[in-house]
Amino acid sequence: MDDAGVGLHPRRRGDSDVPLDLSNSVLRTVSGFHLEYLRNIGVRSSMSVSVLREGELWGLIACHGDAPVTLTPELRAACEFFGVAFSLQLAVIEEREQAEALTASRERLARIVSRATPDLEESLLAGDDALRELLDADGVALRRGGRCSVSGSDVPAALLEALQERAAELAPGTVWSTDRLSEEPDRPGGDDTAEHGPAGVLMVTLSRSGDFLAWFRGARPTARRWATDPSRPVQVGPRGERLTPRGSEAVFRAVVHGQSLPWTPTDRAAAQELWRTLTGIVLRHEAELAALNERLRIANADLDSFAHVAAHDLKEPLRGISNAATFVIEDAAADLDETTVRRMHTMQRLAGRMDDLLNSLLHFARLGRGGLRRARVPLGRVLDSALEVAGERLAEARVQVIAHDLPEVYADENRLYEVLVNLLVNAAKYAADEGDRWVEVLVDTFRPPSGGAPEQTVVVRDNGIGIPADRQDEAFELFHRLHGQGERGGGTGVGLAVVKRIIERHGGELWLESEPGRGTAFFFTLGQDQDQEQGNGQGQGQGQEGG
Repeated sequence: MDDAGVGLHPRRRGDSDVPLDLSNSVLRTVSGFHLEYLRNIGVRSSMSVSVLREGELWGLIACHGDAPVTLTPELRAACEFFGVAFSLQLAVIEEREQAEALTASRERLARIVSRATPDLEESLLAGDDALRELLDADGVALRRGGRCSVSGSDVPAALLEALQERAAELAPGTVWSTDRLSEEPDRPGGDDTAEHGPAGVLMVTLSRSGDFLAWFRGARPTARRWATDPSRPVQVGPRGERLTPRGSEAVFRAVVHGQSLPWTPTDRAAAQELWRTLTGIVLRHEAELAALNERLRIANADLDSFAHVAAHDLKEPLRGISNAATFVIEDAAADLDETTVRRMHTMQRLAGRMDDLLNSLLHFARLGRGGLRRARVPLGRVLDSALEVAGERLAEARVQVIAHDLPEVYADENRLYEVLVNLLVNAAKYAADEGDRWVEVLVDTFRPPSGGAPEQTVVVRDNGIGIPADRQDEAFELFHRLHGQGERGGGTGVGLAVVKRIIERHGGELWLESEPGRGTAFFFTLGQDQDQEQGNGQGQGQGQEGG
């Protein structure tokens, strides 16, 4: 400590100095600042042995004495050997601990993965706390496909949004962590999460769109031991402020706040292993879904072809049956008894009924085979065309048509025409039994039953007999009528099924609201986005009558 030491002078080579090579030096002095600090606490001799971990300084074994001590070369070599042995033993201990921790985490990981399904939010976050316990966390959040689910501790929305932005900047499978969230230069969530919320985060990115799985830990106050009070004013000494210690004779203890337990390499390895496993599950599900979709596409194509061929080929023998019955009635009516004639007429009627059903089936099959030709079309013009066909039925049923100011819509005009014809004819069939009868067509903004933003919606509303609540789901089924064959104008029960298929092919939704005795309202969207809707200049003016 008090040894004056030996001065070092560069070697002279010619007229220039050559620096000394101190690579193999063993005895070295330390800074005057450190020597003064040691004297302040009564140290008169000092020696330290380096402890290395993977070639980097991990720690020091510091030996202090209150009297000068001279160590022999043999003792110094023994101390150096001890430092090397200790470094090796430290590496072995750390590796063993990490292996044991990784084995335990893999067991927990296996339990988590065993119950994982394509619906990760439901299978991973519901039930027990296995996912949180995997990394000994207080909370966990999963963001996937625009949905964010949180389990355990509350996490501020601002922090979740910031993590999503950070995840979008990282490659999938990247692990990012901090145990001092409040000290991050661009702290996720800003000042809102400084005092409230987690203190530590470990996040693994799931996709380039910003999906992530994150674990959170709350603050854990940690005791720290200092050689002096960091808040104590600096004392000016013989070397000035910079190199003069603050003169401590006792250990100072402090508690550090705002930090969580540190994330270990095992934690990071477990998070990345979970990411690899979940990625495999999702990819496998996507492959299975693609295969199912392909089989469904083939089945639908086969079904459309079958319906088309069946309806077309069955019409020929059916026409022969009807014609044969007609010829029998015309040529041999005088020789037939009344019962036989009645049966022949029944055969004609049933053949006609079958022909109507086959025509409807053929038309329904064609809806799935042809493409749509969508364009901006005035809804009022399409309604006028529909009334040329349905107007006579409405007039016979004394149903008044009310058409509001109608905007343009983005649709296949011919298919939209079919939709309006079917809905208007439906209003005529099921008109009220007494009183004023009317059906109105308007456009307004409604939120579809499936959710999402409100959309431009076409409404066809009447004050007819209505549909009971327990039978409303049946209204759109193929060949299904809510009344007997001979009631309410007859029909094949295909009209509303055709409407539903056309709307679905447009990417829209169809639904109804009805109450017996108070009419029925049909609502449908046409798959337009909100920007298109706002550009339509839609609005409702004064109602005007049409025929």
